[in-house]
Amino acid sequence: MSGTPGETSGSMANEARDTAGKLLDAEGNVLNQASGSAGEVLDQIGDYVRQQPFSAALIALGIGYIIGRLRII
Repeated sequence: MSGTPGETSGSMANEARDTAGKLLDAEGNVLNQASGSAGEVLDQIGDYVRQQPFSAALIALGIGYIIGRLRII
């Protein structure tokens, strides 16, 4: 710490900005991956519904019945 107090605080502010930028980039990457995974799951569900419409309807009715019985408000 050979610099003056003003230089030290400026350096710390730059480091904090750099770290915040890295965190935001990492967050963006995680969100993109999650979005991609969710899209894949929705595509798979859509394919299943097209291939097995009767089974999909029964599953949806069963889930709806269970949720209705839970009476979650």
